[in-house]
Amino acid sequence: MEKKWENLSLDEKQEEMFERWLSPQGIEFVSPDAEKLYKERLGKMIGILLNGFVHYNLKVKQAAFRVIGKEVFGSKHLSLNEKNYIFQLIAKKILTLLAPLNKEGLMFLINCIGLSYLYEFISDYNFFKDNINLKIPSKIATYV
Repeated sequence: MEKKWENLSLDEKQEEMFERWLSPQGIEFVSPDAEKLYKERLGKMIGILLNGFVHYNLKVKQAAFRVIGKEVFGSKHLSLNEKNYIFQLIAKKILTLLAPLNKEGLMFLINCIGLSYLYEFISDYNFFKDNINLKIPSKIATYV
């Protein structure tokens, strides 16, 4: 029998969240090994991109967000289900890390381009598939 969210320990909640993130829905794999390799590679690639996203060098940030926007969410090779899986993994992180900038300069334009690809994916997914539902735990912090 599965425990309710509020009855899970802090470690169990964290493990449950990671399991949700790493369990793609709507993607079929030819074998369990293929699924394992997919999850490992995807986790590494997303980690690299998000590390670039918080880098102190502005050019690294620009490149990371351009890749996330254009090469991931603007990709013609990834299905909407695959893009949704990636979106589920990084949406909250992007919202947190996307710093407000002046409306001048190259970083503003890079953000606009990256966000336009994200918005295009969201609208396509909503139109062709279903609403995007980000999984939000009922309790985020507990007080002792």
